[in-house]
Amino acid sequence: MWIYEKRCVVFEGFSYKDTQLKIDIWVNQNGYEVHFWASNNDSFDMGSVFKPLLPQLEGFDLNNGHINNLKKEFQDKAAFLLFLQPFLLALQKLDR
Repeated sequence: MWIYEKRCVVFEGFSYKDTQLKIDIWVNQNGYEVHFWASNNDSFDMGSVFKPLLPQLEGFDLNNGHINNLKKEFQDKAAFLLFLQPFLLALQKLDR
């Protein structure tokens, strides 16, 4: 985990098969924007692979049409926190 541009927390070190995964959490005055993306594969279809495996991805959509990047905005801090820990734990179980 590391900080990017003073307003983004990056989680990396997850993988699925041969694809490296990252989670970027951008913070601004409107809330939290979570990106779940394949950093080493532009053609990896995140939605078709992970939405059936991770129910926490409900409400995530493609980021600017990129199939390797799913995004969701949380305006409520409590909803964001309820999402984050179960998501990280579920993702950790897939990282084998």
